[in-house]
Amino acid sequence: MSKAGHESELPGLDRRLTAPSTERWSRRVARRKLAPAMMVAGIAGVLAAAPAAAQVVDSSSTSSTTAPDTSTTDTTAVPVTTTAVPVTTTPTTVDPFDTTTTVTSVEGDSTTTTAPVTNFKKAGHVKDVRGDGINRPTATGSRQLVDGQGLTFFVNTNITFSTTSSASAAMSEASFSAPVNATTIGGGTTQSTLNDAFDGYNTLCVDVAGANGNCETGNSSYVIYNKNGPASSDAACPEEGIDFPVQSIVDNGSILDVDVKRQVYVPAGGDFARWLNTFTNNDSNPVTFRAAVSNNLGSDSNTISTGSSAGGAVSNGVTWFGSMQNYSGTTSSDVRLAHVLAGSGGSIGTSDLFYADGNDNPYWGYDITIQPGQTVTIANFVVGAATKANANATAASLAAGTHSGQWGCMTSGQKAEVLNFQLAAPPTTTTTTTATPTTEAPTSVAPAPSVEATGTLPYTGAGGELLPFAGAGAAAMAAGGAAVAATKRKLRRPRFRHARR
Repeated sequence: MSKAGHESELPGLDRRLTAPSTERWSRRVARRKLAPAMMVAGIAGVLAAAPAAAQVVDSSSTSSTTAPDTSTTDTTAVPVTTTAVPVTTTPTTVDPFDTTTTVTSVEGDSTTTTAPVTNFKKAGHVKDVRGDGINRPTATGSRQLVDGQGLTFFVNTNITFSTTSSASAAMSEASFSAPVNATTIGGGTTQSTLNDAFDGYNTLCVDVAGANGNCETGNSSYVIYNKNGPASSDAACPEEGIDFPVQSIVDNGSILDVDVKRQVYVPAGGDFARWLNTFTNNDSNPVTFRAAVSNNLGSDSNTISTGSSAGGAVSNGVTWFGSMQNYSGTTSSDVRLAHVLAGSGGSIGTSDLFYADGNDNPYWGYDITIQPGQTVTIANFVVGAATKANANATAASLAAGTHSGQWGCMTSGQKAEVLNFQLAAPPTTTTTTTATPTTEAPTSVAPAPSVEATGTLPYTGAGGELLPFAGAGAAAMAAGGAAVAATKRKLRRPRFRHARR
């Protein structure tokens, strides 16, 4: 085959098949010489790129120290919808306390003395309620609350007829259930079951005409809190508290649209009873009225004072006073009482007070101003004890607002509404709690900028440690590039080319 024919017959074959062995050898040598240079250049590139990558990670950490959530799976719990089955209750007008206690007789204050009833707790019936001057039909509802001394208070829970001293939330009786060490006229003590404390105590009325007197049935100047339906056990303290329904008092002769509500509380471990008398102004204007408290102590003409916050005399402005039935011979069978009308730090006190020895019908009142939509509360306490010294000491402690448990079974909102006592203000605790995060916030956040400024990564590993090698890597990369260029130039020299024949 001719030389020309040979070249034209094999135009598509790879030149490697026709190139002399000398040319193929020279190319293999070139590749072997290039390999170390390329490897050096690659390593240098990695070393140069590592600090830059570390700097990118570090700069991203300045915006957020929390890694973004890259999960594609939703781990949020799927809410389960449950439909509460409504419970239908049928309103009832039956007093829940009707089954245990009834009032069988309501009599007037007369000179006739009836024998003390000592079996209230055992029999479960109130047999003698005096105070209104006329006989009335049977009243429904009287619940017994017992304090820590064993003194039982009989609370009127659903009075269905018009009455003054025996109205709703008033007490018809207070008696010890067992003998106590009662004081005698000579200063000693004797075992006696004291009873007959009240013939109707702490009736509430609103004076709508400025009469400034005692609550009276049938007098249009007074609206008595009464005949409001059954009471219920307090939700927070069912064994110790009784909640009474709302009574709306509207007087067309003046601007007065007030809701009145009462609560009675006798702590099982305490030594007092408490009333919360709550008033809400439903009118668009401020209202001012007098709220009065009427009482029948049950001690008749033998009523005597045993002391007061003023040192002895009972007059308007005292925060408490004591009373008892005077001794007959050397003993007295009635409970020793103390009446707490206000606290020394309250925003208001009594506007009037009537008390006189020989008269068992003291009363007192409060002049109250309420803004539109505002709710306020007047608190009263009564103490029953075996000795007048104990009764007076407890009353003084209650008036100071420091007696154990006296504000039990009350919410913070109810405490804030009390006008005639100084209660501890809840905002003090709130201020302290709020201040804590303000102090802690800069402390926990402040270190972050200083850490990021040094270039330290927010994770443990290599990063800043590679920065010193950045210069060396760049130099190595440059050297590798120069070696590759030199090798290419060498390959282009004539002695590395195959001469054609």
